[in-house]
Amino acid sequence: MSAATERFLLLHDVVTGSGNERSLRKGISTDLAFRLGCEWELFQHRWHLAAISRMPSIFVALKQFELDGALKKSNARHLIEAVSPGATSLPNRLTVEQIDALIDPDGYNVTFKDSESWAAESGQHLDKSHADLVRSIVGDPEDECVLTLLRAVRNVIAHQSSGSRTFLNDCIGPRQGGRGLGIVGSKNQGLQRDRTTEVKDVATYLLATRPGAKRKRVLLLVDRAMEISEKLRI
Repeated sequence: MSAATERFLLLHDVVTGSGNERSLRKGISTDLAFRLGCEWELFQHRWHLAAISRMPSIFVALKQFELDGALKKSNARHLIEAVSPGATSLPNRLTVEQIDALIDPDGYNVTFKDSESWAAESGQHLDKSHADLVRSIVGDPEDECVLTLLRAVRNVIAHQSSGSRTFLNDCIGPRQGGRGLGIVGSKNQGLQRDRTTEVKDVATYLLATRPGAKRKRVLLLVDRAMEISEKLRI
């Protein structure tokens, strides 16, 4: 993301004084935010596969259990073993490609609909040390609200639906009562926006700098995503 951020800063300065200055700045801000959302999803996918590959016993045991259950229902084990002995037992170590195919046979990225599902699948697929890294992020409201906001920003850029805009507005206000949606934590104050007015244009939100903050929100969002990714270093 460093190159994308540098390109944003360069273009932001270049378009100053042009006739379409505001429109161009809004465009590059949403481009950067959307790329960040996609890059984070891809990072989660690759990290999940790498964590399984590094310590695969939990995942192999789970998939062997699923395979055994399917074979028991179909009564096909003896037929498969007769044709290809050993084919009904998974190897102790799998290639990354095999892991990917077992998780997502359709060949798309491993995706998680929200932070809770990320933690849940990590608990199923990963050894405790790796799953705990995910749980520590999901269990930290200061980190979790950033990932939820990142997904909300990406979705509103991609879909422009009323539902995605409503969700975004729920994500950028201050969190009430310590639970639910909303921004929490001193690190994230620059991402927060007063709930009294609705954000209708995500680019306006991304380009703004909250009073007292040093970075535009889109850049702060990049900074926080990078900080969170560092907590998953293995």
